[in-house]
Amino acid sequence: MPGDSPVLHRINIFLALLLLASLLRAQETEGSEEGLVETPAPAAPVWYRSNASGLAIEGLDSRFRALRENYSLSVAGALPEELPEVLVPYYDSLYKIELRTLYEKGKELRRQWIFRSDDGVSRLNASGSSALMARAPIESDEALTGFIEVFNAERFITEERQINADGSELIFRYFYSGKTLTKAETWTKAAAVAEAPLAEEAAVETEEAAADEDEAAPPPAAAAEDVPLVEAAAVLSVTDRYRYTRSGSLRAIERFYHENVDAKRVKLVFPGIVPGLPETMEFVNPSLAYSSDFFGGMVITEGTKITYSTDPRGRVLKETRTNEEGLLTAEVLNTWNGDRLESVLWKSEDEERLTEFEYDEGGSRTVQRDFKNGVLERAIMTYGNREIEELYMEGEPILRAVWEDGRKISEERMRGRNSKR
Repeated sequence: MPGDSPVLHRINIFLALLLLASLLRAQETEGSEEGLVETPAPAAPVWYRSNASGLAIEGLDSRFRALRENYSLSVAGALPEELPEVLVPYYDSLYKIELRTLYEKGKELRRQWIFRSDDGVSRLNASGSSALMARAPIESDEALTGFIEVFNAERFITEERQINADGSELIFRYFYSGKTLTKAETWTKAAAVAEAPLAEEAAVETEEAAADEDEAAPPPAAAAEDVPLVEAAAVLSVTDRYRYTRSGSLRAIERFYHENVDAKRVKLVFPGIVPGLPETMEFVNPSLAYSSDFFGGMVITEGTKITYSTDPRGRVLKETRTNEEGLLTAEVLNTWNGDRLESVLWKSEDEERLTEFEYDEGGSRTVQRDFKNGVLERAIMTYGNREIEELYMEGEPILRAVWEDGRKISEERMRGRNSKR
């Protein structure tokens, strides 16, 4: 325009160029061919001095310093493409990912993954060996072990997976009505097995090998790691249903077995069963927890139904077992004195077993006596880290063993005292 100064004209040209450059940058970042925005890289890890359980004790200023500690921990954000395969099915694009890596004397020991929603609620917590919890395979002698916990928006656990060293899994699923647990399922998954060749394919391979025997040496057998593995399907093993009083306190737990199950592998821990009870509360069958050797070895058969009757504090008072026809097969009665379990009585059609307990003033168990059909079979006396175990026959002691820190240090035969070792 007439009258515009040369300086003003240059300023207008400069502003126009800046506007054009910003528009070009916007087009570049808004788009790839798919029209997606590139995900920013997570921030660098934060390092801590830690302990064997992975607790962040003290912040450290560098990776070099952290890895010189006995235990150290790094905490960092992560991208979805870094997730291990076992966690990919649980990921949602709305979650933020956190990776915690525990080191022992500079060597990676364990990884923990946490998914959080925008409001800060943890929706997944998974931890395990690096061999299981890493995206890329890690050369390690570690077993593929770990656990996965999944939570809903109200912070209640909805699924738990325990992955064992032999490749088998235990899967627990929880169902709620509002904030009250109404049902739990236990699923079992066997370890993957090597795929056996089909009979027809094996026959063809044999014929071809015989025909070519004079022409060429047979090919080397496939290496064991080359044999494909067949994943086992998860099988529903146990269903638990929870019954409540009108006031909302737990009245009973009904457990149904869909297949034969080893009693020692059955989990009876259900967080947050009833509003007002602590989330860490454990509902445990005392006959297994307090005297597993005495009542152990039991296989609960398919079609069995067990009803656990509880008191207002959630303690199991009575366990009733019925078979597929609804007939009573056994009862377990637990006698409590305050928070201490005094006795466990097992009664079936042809057998009665009783375990009694004594405690010191601090509440630690000092004596356990096991009876079968009214006759003493075993007694265990505890003195600090030492236990003395006595076995009985027809009510008379026949063997005494001394244990320290869980290791047998001596054994003495009582009848005639002619044999020691």
